[in-house]
Amino acid sequence: MASRPVETIPEELSRLMKYFPETPVEERTAFHTAAKDFLAQAAPKLVRQFSPMARVKWHLAASGRGDELADVLHYERENPGVFSVKGLRRARIELPGVESASLPPRCATSPAVSSPYAAS
Repeated sequence: MASRPVETIPEELSRLMKYFPETPVEERTAFHTAAKDFLAQAAPKLVRQFSPMARVKWHLAASGRGDELADVLHYERENPGVFSVKGLRRARIELPGVESASLPPRCATSPAVSSPYAAS
């Protein structure tokens, strides 16, 4: 059986992501660097298989956007598996505290969140 994409994230990085909001500010830089290195080494095809929420979180981490990442993680804890989608033709994930226009399309859009009514 093939592994799920999120299972390919190193365990230590997954743990650091999960507890990022509780991480002291002075230790967050190391996590941002590790996230950036992970995404730089990961195959683009693998990253595209991440859920839209996971892609947003890893993009924020790799971009050093710690405050927004903490907001997303708090939101995810309070609303597991829930996010809004905006747009019919090119659906984009909408999360509180994150300006969706600031996210690259490869991160914020996905066939997984596309409208069933979008033109083929």
